[in-house]
Amino acid sequence: MKQIAFYWKWWIGKSTTVSNLSAILGKKWNKVLQIWCDPKHDSTRALLSWKTLDPVLDIAKKIGSSFGLDDIMKVWYSWVNCIEAWWPEPWVWCAWRWITLVMDIIKKLWIFKKWYNYVFYDVLWDVVCWGFAVPIRQYYANEVYIVVSWEFMSLYAWNNIAKAIENFWQRWPVRLAWVIWNERKVKNEKKIIENFAKKLWTEMIAFIPRDNLIQEAEANKKTIIEYAPDSELAWIYEKLSINIENNNKFIIPKPMSENELENFYFSNLN
Repeated sequence: MKQIAFYWKWWIGKSTTVSNLSAILGKKWNKVLQIWCDPKHDSTRALLSWKTLDPVLDIAKKIGSSFGLDDIMKVWYSWVNCIEAWWPEPWVWCAWRWITLVMDIIKKLWIFKKWYNYVFYDVLWDVVCWGFAVPIRQYYANEVYIVVSWEFMSLYAWNNIAKAIENFWQRWPVRLAWVIWNERKVKNEKKIIENFAKKLWTEMIAFIPRDNLIQEAEANKKTIIEYAPDSELAWIYEKLSINIENNNKFIIPKPMSENELENFYFSNLN
């Protein structure tokens, strides 16, 4: 079983990427569990025809201690299981308290004893907060993929994730895999991403072009794999799924200092 955490900041296309990977792998008869660990509450919507899946803690409050897997998990195409972990009240729950509690609940339901080929954790990038690091510091995910773009804050987040992996790898065998680049169509973005990947001792596993087809699919409440299965974009996600399936290249990254990061970014803009 491959347990993979996908990290990045909001509105970068992380959840779109994860959902399409789940859809492709599920259609190839892989058993996939997608767990959403991000406050946007939208990770699994494309897989569920844009229906909202109640978060685990809300279900626990409504039903009490008698709830089971069927209450917290919805199924897409019979092979992809979806769990939405979080929808907290602002400024009431901290990420560490919430994610730790949710993962304990899921674990007690023996969900990880079920047969899965893949478990995907869709996680916000802010690993400065202990909570969002739970999937990699509490013995769940051992592979990390990062969905990136060219902006400085995107690189800053990428560098933070590298720092977290560097800190955790001796206690838990978590490793950085390759990065997934979401295009923004700006000058020198390819150079920035490739050079930054080399600095951290990794490389790109996929390039996702900027394409209005993604918005069209969302408007029709579908993944790309359902909406446009013969499109070039669907083929790109298919190739990405194969690369992840066969990937055996994992590294301990070498993050930069903040001064090194700033110097790198501005020297690569032109």
